[in-house]
Formats: sequence, structure tokens, C-alpha cells
Amino acid sequence: MSGTSPVAGAVVKLFKAGSGAPASQLASGTTDNNGSFNLGGLPCDQSIASSTLLYLAVSGGDTGAGPNPATRLVATLGPCNGADTGKAWMVSEVTTAATAWALSQFVVAGEDVNLQSSSTNAVGLAHAFATAATLADPRTGRVSTSLPTSGQCSAAGPPTNCVAEEKLDSLANALAACVRSTGSASAQCARLFACASAGATVAGDSCDGGSGTPTDTFAAALSVARNPGSISTNGLFLASSAVSTYQPQLAAAPHDWTLARTFAVGSAPEGVAIDSQGNVWIVDENWSAVSRLTATGTALPDISGGGLSTPLSVAVDEADNAWISNSANNSVSKFDSGGNPLSGGTGYTGGGLSTPWGITVAPSGNIWVVNHNANSITALDPSGTPLSGTTGYTGGGLNTSEGIAADQSGKLWIANLDGDSVSAFDSGGKPISGPTGYRGGGFSGPNFDAVDAQGNIWVCNSGDAVTELSPAGAVLSPASGYTGGGLFAPFGIAVDGAGNAWLGNQAETVSEFSSAGVPLSGDRGFGFFVQELDSSLRGIAVDASGNVWVSADIENEVVEFIGAANPVRTPIVAAIKHGFAP
Repeated sequence: MSGTSPVAGAVVKLFKAGSGAPASQLASGTTDNNGSFNLGGLPCDQSIASSTLLYLAVSGGDTGAGPNPATRLVATLGPCNGADTGKAWMVSEVTTAATAWALSQFVVAGEDVNLQSSSTNAVGLAHAFATAATLADPRTGRVSTSLPTSGQCSAAGPPTNCVAEEKLDSLANALAACVRSTGSASAQCARLFACASAGATVAGDSCDGGSGTPTDTFAAALSVARNPGSISTNGLFLASSAVSTYQPQLAAAPHDWTLARTFAVGSAPEGVAIDSQGNVWIVDENWSAVSRLTATGTALPDISGGGLSTPLSVAVDEADNAWISNSANNSVSKFDSGGNPLSGGTGYTGGGLSTPWGITVAPSGNIWVVNHNANSITALDPSGTPLSGTTGYTGGGLNTSEGIAADQSGKLWIANLDGDSVSAFDSGGKPISGPTGYRGGGFSGPNFDAVDAQGNIWVCNSGDAVTELSPAGAVLSPASGYTGGGLFAPFGIAVDGAGNAWLGNQAETVSEFSSAGVPLSGDRGFGFFVQELDSSLRGIAVDASGNVWVSADIENEVVEFIGAANPVRTPIVAAIKHGFAP
């Protein structure tokens, strides 16, 4: 259906998503004059496993203007055991937009809509399907009830996530204008395809100058999801304004076309980490607690105890135990995957812990912690026993350090805020860098760092730059660092499966840089926070579905950028040991 308009004569195909192989067609049919179709039921109890992920793809059809080969609509149905064959499915522009954003990292080129993951990322694919269900309801063809209603969004003081709903409906309206036309040559489709092209700019009432121009409606939605900062933001808004079927819709062109939503957590959220099941761990500095969300944003019970005291950072080991630095009582807390404390009432102490901040899990399983005020680092074994002496490991240029990352060889890389440098230590705690650390390449108030699949070190500088070093400490970034992309006093960095760097800004946005250091976000970054939040963005992490999670400290929320990044194996120590691609 296109709103309330039936799409007659369209080909409908039922697929099961692929895992290490292309998707497989299970059934097909054609819509009648009322837009209805019957595929004979779902074969969940016959030929396929009950957990198999299913989706529908619709192509062609006629809404009354004539046959339209540019129509392609998609709806994810979820796992077969959750699909009720006794009810109807509704494939619409809203379900298509939701699928494009949530599954953007799992669409593989082919004649049909091909949703597939690698053979080792079934979890990421399943979570992406589940995320799509939280955006659009395939029973109604409209936005999910997990998002605010049109009435709520039009009222004074609208709730958070109204912008997400307005973007969904606006993109759906742009698609609907094309679906209800005669096809690619129509003004509606031509404008949609031109404005949804990467690099496009507005030209009159359409767009030009883009590349990779889509040729059907799902391809257009996918291009928007994959190129949220380089398509024509204004042009796509104009295309969406031609139809008002889906409400609420945007009243003005958005900052960009990323799709982000927020979730309430504790108080002053800081560090963020993701475990192997996609659960998101967030430390709450003011509450001395830990908030947790499932991969789709459902709140899990908060965690306390275990010595938590003004926690700042969190890291997850390969057994999904969470390790948390406590700045107020100079300790480290450990919790199992279920949130049960393992570190006693006071946490693990000793080994030189002193105002601990950044924390990481090394490939060996040892835990490494930065001691912010002591210019030292502490090592604990997997049982919490200190490996470092009473003053920790020192030297190497440590200077008011904050972030720490372990590379594939077990080396530790520490960002020195006051030293404008990075220090390196071997896996035994011996400094590798000299007395001033590694310098150059744009260091300016470095706070946190991350390692990519090649072992290169990416450093976030509060002075609006990103620095990159080789595994040997050689400078790879220019003298001024990588700049642009909306950087504004960034704090926190993560690297995705393509080697792109993601940073949270104090301008309530995030910035993205390619593996070559080219800014991929616009000059104001990605994000709608100038409209809804008043926070600096702190901890940041990427999950196996390609979602980017970032904490917003003042608003006490965590923000999810849906399908924006290349998926990463989680937890991050598993990516370091076994490869970033999940």
C-alpha cells in the first residue's frame, strides 16, 4: 500500500535473509486491484527454522497513474516463529524507510532486495531486524508504537524522538510521491532519485551533481541512509513536502538525514561499551551506577554495588564481564554479563589506582587503567589482582592522561591531555615512548583514543582535530591533524568495521572520518541535538548492526544513530583479537 492507495499488479516476494550467502526466495505472488496478496502462509513449521528472519519485497505495480517499474517497497517481518500467519502484512513507504535505515549495512547488491550478513554476524543481523520493528509496524504499515504519536509531536513540549518519527514519515512521503507516479521519468521520481544521490545539490525544484543515482524507491531510501550528509538535505525535504500522507512530517529541512533516537539512562552518563549480545553498558557518574540497554534500546535493570563510586569508563571482556573505573574511591568494579557484582563491596584496589579514568581489556585478558592525576597506569589480571606495583607503571610521557586503548600486539596507547601527546607501553608495563611521548600530527588536548583493524591509533583532540599514528608511533595525520566534519571540542572516539572514526562533540553532534582521514559528516557533524538536547556527547561505541551509541551527559540520555556505521565485532577486545568485521 501507498498510504491508503492500493498498489495493484505488483510482484510480491517473500525472502529469508541470508547468513554467509544471499537471501533466498520462499514464495511469490501478485497484488490484486485492492493491493492484497496471498502467499499461502509462512513455512515456519515446514522447511525453514523458526528463527529464520523473513522479509517482503514488492516491485512494480500501479496506484492509478499507470504501471510504475520504479516502485520497490520492503518490510521486515522478523523471525519466522514470531510471524502470525493469521494476520495481514502491510508493505509501505514507512516500512521501506525503516528497513533502509536499520538494515543499511546488510543490503547487498543484486537483482532483488538482498538482505544478508556474514556467516559470523547472525546476532548483528537479528538485532537490525529487531530495530526495524521498533521503527515501523509491518502490520499497519505505519510507524511503530514505540515512537511518539502525531498528537504528542504537535503538542507544546513534544517528547524526544519526534524528530526521528518526522524523518521516517518525511522520507516515506518522498517515496510515496514517486510510487504514485508513472515511474522514473516522472517529475516526482526524477526529483527523488536526483536529490537522494550522494553529492547532489538543489537546482530549482530538483537536484543535480550527484553520483550513484538510484533507480527505484528502495534504492533511494538506502542512499539516504548510507549518505546522510552528502545527499541534498534541502532537495530531499522538498521532495517529501509534495505528499502529506504520513504524519508527523518535518516542517523544515533537517540538519542531516541520519536517523537517531534517544533513551533515558541514569545521571551524567559517561563511558559506553557493548557486549557480545549487543547490550549497551553505560556508566552513570552521578548515581554511581551502571545503566544497561538491550540492542533495541529496552532498559535492563540498573546495576549498583561492586564498589561503584563516581564511575567514568567501562570496558567489556570476551566473557561479557564489564570492568568499570571508579574515580572517587580509586578502584575498579567488575560485573558478570547479568549485572551481578564480582568485585566485592569496595571494588578491586591497589596496583597504583589513583583517580582512575580510561579502562581497556588487552588481548591477554588483563585490564589496564589510566590514573588521571598520578601520571601512571595500572594493570589487573582477569581476577582483579594487581599486576603493577603500588605506584603503577610510570614514564613514557604520561601527563594528565584520560583514554587508553590496547592494540593487537598487546601494546597500550594512552592519550595525554596536558602533554599533547600519546604514550605507549608494552604488555608488561614498560614504556616504549620517550619522556615526552609521541607528538605531532595535530595533538591538541588529546583525551581518548581507539585502535583500528590495522593497528593504527586514532586520537580524539579537544582542540577540534583527530590524530592518527602508525603501530610504531609514526605520525600519519597532517601537522594540524584531520579537521572539519563538524568537530567541536570532541570527547570520545570509536572506530567502525570500515576503519572510519566516530567522535562525539560538545556541540551535541557526532563527526565521522574515513579511514583516510576525510570528513564524511558535514561542517556541523551529524545529529539533531541542536533541536532537542543541551549536552556534550561523551562515551561512544559501534555495535554489530552498525548502530552508533553515544552518551549525552546533561540530558541523561544515550543516543543511537541507527545503521550509520560499518558493523563491528563486539566487545571491542574481540575485534582487536579476531578482526573488526563481525
